[in-house]
Amino acid sequence: MAMRKIIAFMASAAIMLLSVLCVYGKSDCETFVYLNGKKIEFDQPPVIENGRTLVPFRAIAEAVGVSVEWNPYEKTLTCYNDERIVSFTVDSTGMRVDGKLIFF
Repeated sequence: MAMRKIIAFMASAAIMLLSVLCVYGKSDCETFVYLNGKKIEFDQPPVIENGRTLVPFRAIAEAVGVSVEWNPYEKTLTCYNDERIVSFTVDSTGMRVDGKLIFF
């Protein structure tokens, strides 16, 4: 359930960022991520699990100029730039986009 929420949030954030993201790799070798033709370096490597590629979100967001804040007490991830603010709380059934609650 939590993985589905994270995937939904990342999809919404990707729409917000309007970026091109390419992932190359196989489960038995190193995985590379390119954003607009530029390789992104991660503090933790991307992994392929059950046919899905999982990547650290912060590095991708920051690569396109989006700030990311994590509030460990409220378990809330907030991403923002000059145009949008997207906020997601772990185990919630929705997220906020520019203050508007959206359920998924």
